[in-house]
Amino acid sequence: RQLLELLKLPGNDVCADCRSRNPRWASWDHGIFICVQCAGIHRKMGTHISKVKSLTLDTWSREQVEVSFAVLLTSAFADRFSTSQHMRTHGNIKSNNLLNPGSLGQL
Repeated sequence: RQLLELLKLPGNDVCADCRSRNPRWASWDHGIFICVQCAGIHRKMGTHISKVKSLTLDTWSREQVEVSFAVLLTSAFADRFSTSQHMRTHGNIKSNNLLNPGSLGQL
């Protein structure tokens, strides 16, 4: 239920990767909402890169909703995050601004 509420926040109503409407999946270790097609791409990359779950089909623990952004795609971004940043406080816009400056961050 909390995740569906987070979808209502600005920027979370579109996929963080391709901007398609109504994402129903999330990369919970990156704190972004994504569409089913991008979720497939994230899954193919492996769980060491991105941990993907369905917002409605999978069970989420409190820790997964509150997950920190300590695990990143590359260590080059590690200095941009603190371990206190959570999916609840970031979402698509802030995550894209940090990971893809000047790209899709301006949803």
